[in-house]
Amino acid sequence: MNKREVADMSNYYFAPNTSYDDKLKQVECIGQHEFLLPFVGRDYDEYRILQIAESRYLYDCRFTPQEIAEVYTSWFKGEHKKIAELHHDNVDTRSMFERYLSYTENYKGWAFPNFAAAVAKGLGVNKSRENVNYCAFMNFYQLPFAAHGKDDGMNYANFKRVLMPALEVKAVDELWNKCCREAVETVNAVVEILQPNLIFFTSTHAYNQYRYYTEEFGLKRYDSIRLYHSSDSRVWNRTIAGQSNSSAQIVEERVKALKNK
Repeated sequence: MNKREVADMSNYYFAPNTSYDDKLKQVECIGQHEFLLPFVGRDYDEYRILQIAESRYLYDCRFTPQEIAEVYTSWFKGEHKKIAELHHDNVDTRSMFERYLSYTENYKGWAFPNFAAAVAKGLGVNKSRENVNYCAFMNFYQLPFAAHGKDDGMNYANFKRVLMPALEVKAVDELWNKCCREAVETVNAVVEILQPNLIFFTSTHAYNQYRYYTEEFGLKRYDSIRLYHSSDSRVWNRTIAGQSNSSAQIVEERVKALKNK
C-alpha cells in the first residue's frame, strides 16, 4: 500500500448518496431484492455518470442443477434466501463499495476501480478509491449467475448449461426471457430515476443484450456508450475494434467534454 492509499484509508468514510433510495426501492426488482440497490456516489449529482457492468456472480457455486432451478424460479417471486445466506458478499452492491473504500478486501476483478480511475483522469482530479463517488453503478443482469469458475460469463449458453440437467429447454428459455426482461426494465427504471448525463456499459455483451432486448420487448432504449470490460486492465486499455481509442481513453474524453460544457 502506497502513502496516498494510507492517507485515503485514514480519511475513509462510507456515505453514499441515498437521496434516490425511496424511488429506487419502488422499482419492482430492487424492491424485492434490496441488495441490488445501485451504488450512487456522494458526488454523483455533480456530473451524473452511470456505469452499467454485466452481472453478479455466485463464484464457486456449489448448488446442484436442481437447486439452481429452484433458486432461479423463486427469484422471480421475490425470494432470495439461499443466495443471500451463501453468497451475500457477491451480490450486495453497496457492501462491495463499502469494502472497497475501507480497504477490507482485494478488489482485483471488480468492474468499477478501472472505470473510476478513467473518470478521475477526465475530471482532472487525483486518482484514489474515493473517485467512485463521482459515479453511480449497477449491473445489467439482476439475477446473479451461478458460476462454477471465474471465466464463466452470464450468457444464454452458460445459463442453459447450468440449468439443462434439471429443466427442459422450454423452461430454461422462459427463465432466460424473464431474466432479460427484468434486466432491461430495471436498467430503464434506474436511468429514469438517476437521470445520468453519460451511460457507459462496461461490457460489450451487456450493451448488445440491452439493445437487442429493448427492441425484442418493445421497450425504450436510452443512449449509451459501449466499452470493453473494465475488470481486466489489459482488456480495458486495449483499442476497441473499429475505433482509435481504448475504453479508458473514451471514458476520459467523454467525461472531460462533460466537465467543460
